[in-house]
Amino acid sequence: MAPDDAERVAARAGEASMPRWPQADGGVKLSAAWLIERAGFRRGQREGAVGLSTAHALAIVAHDGAHAADVLAFARRLQETVAERFGVRLSIEPAVWEGRAE
Repeated sequence: MAPDDAERVAARAGEASMPRWPQADGGVKLSAAWLIERAGFRRGQREGAVGLSTAHALAIVAHDGAHAADVLAFARRLQETVAERFGVRLSIEPAVWEGRAE
């Protein structure tokens, strides 16, 4: 993101201390987790069988009974809410973790 755009996001957030990191290409990287939490989502929040991880706001968790469509709908709502609040469109970076509960 361009530095001017990052300043605009910080102004919309009302927090000059918004986390950001300069990049080698002259751009600025923002914390997607910070944006998600400031947009009103919280770790552990659930909507039916889908929600955010209790450990990290970037991880969407599918609980028993969730369908792929449920996960995608939650991700879209999260994206839309962040975009409305900050003018930033988050990209989905799919990562599939297959494990078993112990």
